[in-house]
Amino acid sequence: MSVDRYIEAISNIDDTDALSARLIDEFDRFGVTALVVQPLPYGGGGGSSPWKPIVSSFPLKAKTAYQKFHDSADPFLEASLSFGGPVHYQRLRASMTISDAQHELFREFAKAGLMDGVAMPVISKPGVGAYCAVAFPEARRVIPRAELRKYHVIFSEYYLRYREISRLKTAVLSERERQILAGIIRGRSNAAMSEELALSMSSIDTYVRRCFEKLNVHSRTEAALKYFSLGGELRH
Repeated sequence: MSVDRYIEAISNIDDTDALSARLIDEFDRFGVTALVVQPLPYGGGGGSSPWKPIVSSFPLKAKTAYQKFHDSADPFLEASLSFGGPVHYQRLRASMTISDAQHELFREFAKAGLMDGVAMPVISKPGVGAYCAVAFPEARRVIPRAELRKYHVIFSEYYLRYREISRLKTAVLSERERQILAGIIRGRSNAAMSEELALSMSSIDTYVRRCFEKLNVHSRTEAALKYFSLGGELRH
């Protein structure tokens, strides 16, 4: 299927699982063994953070290896972010500085049958992007530039549609919950918000918990980032 037909097809998909399945099917024609779309940034900065891809068809061995070693930094990810577009592992391998832990990560990938790959960032708007990668079962000496551009278009259109669907299905916060979230974004403590809004500490705790549940997050930083990334607007 041509790229324009792919774009037309995904524009009519309204379910994120179906959208991810369509992405995987689209890459089958390129001989791709596995792919992943991982939101950026990984976390609020510093320390370890969980690997929570939007979609991943990587085999369990590869997933386990990445979860084990990703805190030592993925040089392939770093290269793609530095370049700002698709990068081919076999072409970069000789020029990348790779630590022992990173060598181990790539050895584990090879054991899982992933011998080569292409990675790239895609951006839907400033500050909201994803790291995307595909893997091949054999090394490819050369990947034509036109093919790499197609990869980028396919991932970019997928991510844009994913965010459109996510925005449509994002739980709507009540007026009071938006007030609480505004306080969280400004760095207000629960005690400060209790005083400012003339609400009990118990009520503030309840509203904070509801915000977290509706946004499916576990921290104040995640709540703010998630709401803005999905196009939320605060009214207070």
